Amino acid sequence: MNEKDDDKNLILQEIKYFIEKKIEARKITKQLIQIKKNIIYLKQKYGKDESEEFNLAKGKLFLKKYQTRFSSKLKKEFNKLTDEEKRKLYKSGLLIIYFRLNYRKYEKLKSDKKQKTAVDDYAIERKQIQPYYWNLILNSKIDNELKEFEKNLQNNADIEKSIRRDEEIEKFDKEQTQKEIDDVIYGVEDEEEEEFYREMMDEISPDPSYMIDDDPADIQDSAEYQERGYTEDRDIFEDEENVDIDSKHSDEEK
Repeated sequence: MNEKDDDKNLILQEIKYFIEKKIEARKITKQLIQIKKNIIYLKQKYGKDESEEFNLAKGKLFLKKYQTRFSSKLKKEFNKLTDEEKRKLYKSGLLIIYFRLNYRKYEKLKSDKKQKTAVDDYAIERKQIQPYYWNLILNSKIDNELKEFEKNLQNNADIEKSIRRDEEIEKFDKEQTQKEIDDVIYGVEDEEEEEFYREMMDEISPDPSYMIDDDPADIQDSAEYQERGYTEDRDIFEDEENVDIDSKHSDEEK
């Protein structure tokens, strides 16, 4: 292996490292976008709708509200306008221009005529900042993995979707329960049968006043004593489970 091969292997090694880090960066970018969406949603839903500062161990985060309603960015539809339409909008004074070098025209002037221009003092040669145009195309396997990563991120890390999903499930459960009750009550034609089902549904609903575990001796003087099947001609025993009541009365009758 000669020196040229060694150099090439070094380049390939760095390119491999670059691709791996680029994939990581795309995943991190998607995670950051989702985290920012979560913070915005939670702040708007539960926090204060104003500027705030969050001071944590590793740094401070300032969430400052813009003083204006509109972003400087324009919708994608703007790019579909003709140059003439854009000029008219610019003349309205509502648009500003981001100045960029017309590099093709400038390149032609400098290459063909070596002509001096008014922007020479401001033009930057590519070799000073970025000599190569980079275009990374991932293979289909990695591309699908990134799409699946983003999909899982939306399903599992999107707090707004999660809360809405829980709220929809809760709402659906309540609607289904009410529907089942309505089907039972209103799905009968006979009035007496309908009243029966109404009473049955009332009994199904828990009511603390019917949850009685009183000792029989404590309610002996009340109407409830007889309603629950106790009679005055039977004694109350401290441990009813261990006493054969019928046998005891049989012995007394003898």
